[in-house]
Amino acid sequence: MVNSLSSSAGAGVIAASMRNQTSQLSAKLTQAASGNRINRALEDIASLSIATSLSSQVTTLRAASDNISQASSFLGVADGALGQQQAINDRLTALATQANSGTLSSADREALNREFQALVEESDRLATQTNFNGTNLLDGSLAEAGASFQIGENATDSVALLIEDTQSNRLFGEQSLDLLSAENAGAALDALSGARDLLSAERANVGAFQQALDFAGANIESAIQNQEAARANLIDTDIAANATERSLLEVQRQASIATLSQTNRMSGNILKLLVE
Repeated sequence: MVNSLSSSAGAGVIAASMRNQTSQLSAKLTQAASGNRINRALEDIASLSIATSLSSQVTTLRAASDNISQASSFLGVADGALGQQQAINDRLTALATQANSGTLSSADREALNREFQALVEESDRLATQTNFNGTNLLDGSLAEAGASFQIGENATDSVALLIEDTQSNRLFGEQSLDLLSAENAGAALDALSGARDLLSAERANVGAFQQALDFAGANIESAIQNQEAARANLIDTDIAANATERSLLEVQRQASIATLSQTNRMSGNILKLLVE
């Protein structure tokens, strides 16, 4: 009778162990199928909390990275227009240099002046019409408040780009330029020299801002990669380790099944002897 009770108790222990192994094996299979080490909060509350926070930060950083990409496009438009204005200023300077000569006739000066005025108008058109998504870039709209860009996850990670007015009335100091005389051509050369300096300064300003954004973008990409790696270490399933653990659990479960079967047979034999 004692042996029978002992066998029953042993069978109960083995059955409980087998249920535990089956439960663990089921959890490992779920982890392998989902790719997540943690599928329920109760499995690892601390790791899940940290991983959730990291995921939120990565989402915010990706948005900031998108902002930087948009800002780069914004700056590209501004830089392109400023480059065209510089090219126009160079051509205006060449025309004024040509007109600053006593060998030209009135007709020659008028022809040079027509091209000169047309190019001034084109430079002004670029200044007033260049825009990005409806925001004018070179007409002075960004001279005070500037264009603001959020390039990080904190409120303080905001930068603003100021771009001065590049219309002719600022570039030339309110002067009305023409090439109808050598004297006027000389005055135009002085004004164009100042305009060249102003345009160069604005373009350098845009270039420096772009360089700063490039560094900020690289820093954000690095942060995204590192935080995603940290999140993966916390929550993602280690497939190799999971497979090894499943194999071990399966061996243990099969052993429990075999042992339980053997125990049941032994209990049956003991009971048979007692009855006889």
